[in-house]
This record gives sequence, structure tokens and C-alpha cells, in this order.
Amino acid sequence: MANYIVTHWKGENSLAWAFWINLFLIPHILIFVELWIHERLAILATPLGGIVSTVLYLLVFAWGLTGTWRSATKSIDHAEFSHPRKTTFWAYTAKLVIIVEVTILFTGSFVLQ
Repeated sequence: MANYIVTHWKGENSLAWAFWINLFLIPHILIFVELWIHERLAILATPLGGIVSTVLYLLVFAWGLTGTWRSATKSIDHAEFSHPRKTTFWAYTAKLVIIVEVTILFTGSFVLQ
């Protein structure tokens, strides 16, 4: 498990795996698990439970963003060995999605306050 976390953090996964599994699927699974636990246990309804679940989600989200960004950068750097246009298109698209997600995260946080 630790090796998987480090491998993604370094951007060593393929861009498709980093984006769809580590950036998209894992955080969504975490949200569903948190909601499932929240319905069954009163612990997450407490302020401490809310803080713990928020911090955990932000850590997983930051891990997903960082590893995917690094994977996209490596895809761009190694594009000459495969399909340059196709590879760089998806790598830059992934980076654009990350920028939009971070912008929404921060602007949404400030708008709600």
C-alpha cells in the first residue's frame, strides 16, 4: 500500500491510471464510504468527526492532484517516444482539469464563507 501511494505521488503511474483511478475514483469512493459511515455512526456528525473526514479527503485529493500532475508532466516529457500530439493533448487536458478543480475548491470555499 505504501509503495502504491509513493509510486503515484512520484507520478510513475500512467496518466490514464493516475487520472481515472487515483484522482477520480478513489476520492469518490472515499466520499461514498464517508456518507455510508455517517448514516450509520453518529461519530461523523460531531465536529471532530467532520474535521477528521474533511482533512482525510483533502489529503487524498491533494495526493491525487499531485501524482496526476506529475504523471502528466512525465507524459509530456516522454511524448516524443509515442504519439506526440495525442499524448500531449491528454496530458495538458489533465493539467487543465486539475487547475479548474483547484480553482473551484478555493473559490467555492471562499464563496461559502
